[in-house]
Amino acid sequence: MKERIEWVDIIKFTGIFLVVLGHSISATNKELEIFRNFIYSFHMPLFIFISGYLYKKRGIANDIITLLLPYFIYQLTNAFWILKSGIIHLNVNYTEFITLMKGVLLGNGYATDSAIPPQYSMLVYNCIVLDKNLLGVDRKIQ
Repeated sequence: MKERIEWVDIIKFTGIFLVVLGHSISATNKELEIFRNFIYSFHMPLFIFISGYLYKKRGIANDIITLLLPYFIYQLTNAFWILKSGIIHLNVNYTEFITLMKGVLLGNGYATDSAIPPQYSMLVYNCIVLDKNLLGVDRKIQ
């Protein structure tokens, strides 16, 4: 079993706690909204930072299969479910379908007027991992 890095465990616990706390704070209370916005400003980048620190090079083919393939399967399944369920018109025209697929590929459904929720952090993380492989960046974790 690998030895645990105590400060990483503390940061992960703090991040999880802040995510739960941020989702628990009501947006209707103006004083608490400032605190919530402060939490939201860094809690997800904290996880991406820790993921990057703990990253071990596995090879680009493995990363594509384990990171990008599930992302696109989820997004495409979600897009077709949305179309079928009628959240978007059941008689979707070509333009609406292309807009929906742009939301899938870019991970920014709202920016493309798509009903796909934004998954940009997952897409950005996957791209960073792939870039590290393509650039040959590797660091041993001690």
